Amino acid sequence: MTIGEDIRKKRIEKRLSQRELTALLGLKDHSMLAKIESGLRFPRSSVPRFAEWLEISEDELFRRLNQEKVEKSLLAPKATVRPTFLPMERIEAIALEDRKKYSRITGATRINLPEDREKIPQVLFGLRVVFTDYLSGPPGEMLYGGLFPEGCYYHYVDKVIVVSTQWVKGEGLASEETKTFQLFHEMGHYRLHLDEDVGLGPGQLLPDKPVYCSSGASKPLEFQANAYASAFLIPEPQLRELIGNRKIIDLQEHERKLRSEFGVSRKILLQRLNRLGIKVM
Repeated sequence: MTIGEDIRKKRIEKRLSQRELTALLGLKDHSMLAKIESGLRFPRSSVPRFAEWLEISEDELFRRLNQEKVEKSLLAPKATVRPTFLPMERIEAIALEDRKKYSRITGATRINLPEDREKIPQVLFGLRVVFTDYLSGPPGEMLYGGLFPEGCYYHYVDKVIVVSTQWVKGEGLASEETKTFQLFHEMGHYRLHLDEDVGLGPGQLLPDKPVYCSSGASKPLEFQANAYASAFLIPEPQLRELIGNRKIIDLQEHERKLRSEFGVSRKILLQRLNRLGIKVM
């Protein structure tokens, strides 16, 4: 167990929130405590306070922090992802196929979001979903989400999608639409880049390493995961039926109905309409 995990464990045992422990230890703000607990940062100035909190000497705390740095360097992945071109039409077909498969398995005639969002990856791929206040990873920043496939553990559990409940770009909570889209983005990584049935071959993602997704990522695999999430959440046949197969729609007239039907944000809806060549006015 890391120092950060020890701090978090004791905080939970004491039934303290991050904000309460931040105030107790005199830290600047609770986001710093979140980074300390997740192993992103540990300011030297905080060592005396946390050593006292953990009831260990400052020398012991420094020793453990240095040991963690060594272990992280040894565990750092040496391989890199080899992006493969995947036609958009293929992604669309896979997402629609998965949506139909879910309906066949469950007998559901429609998907209700956000109510069904945790059930879907479990039914299709055996993936659990965990929501957390903060998620951090190797990029050294707070993240929207992460995928921990077989053999890669998040708090002792593998085959799990982790989604942050915090708005990464600023203060406050992420919207339900944002959390839903991130969940299906991670499911897209699993389906497109780890599922051998897709036929991309090995090397898309490292199966024993977590997949971290940060804000503003522009890698090819991130685009593909976004495309999958959009196609799964807003299937083309259903969308065209709802708008009467129009090529131009009045957004003011249709936005509320479409967002309610598909459980997506305005931004994602507009991107999907643009992708399908449907103009808005």
